[in-house]
Amino acid sequence: MGKYIVEGKVGVLFSPGIGAGFSTWGDSEMCIDGDLVDAFISEDDAEFKHILIHKYDNPYVDANVQLTWIEIGKRFLITERNGSEEILIIDDSNSYVA
Repeated sequence: MGKYIVEGKVGVLFSPGIGAGFSTWGDSEMCIDGDLVDAFISEDDAEFKHILIHKYDNPYVDANVQLTWIEIGKRFLITERNGSEEILIIDDSNSYVA
């Protein structure tokens, strides 16, 4: 699985709407799967679903999936509440070291 990179940023899929969380309820690697991101950008729903089923054994299909771009090398976390996912960039302002 490669990442989908454009101009120094990685495409990341997540689902901010209420319902099943895309990457938090499924395989966490789905959020940065380059093939899934490519199918999403191409609006190829059949290929998107095919990858989910055959690569991840996950028939997840939700109209809430969105794409965002995160700089290469940035640490991030996808949090979820009631299926609504949020991307949190991890940096010195929101993390601690013991």
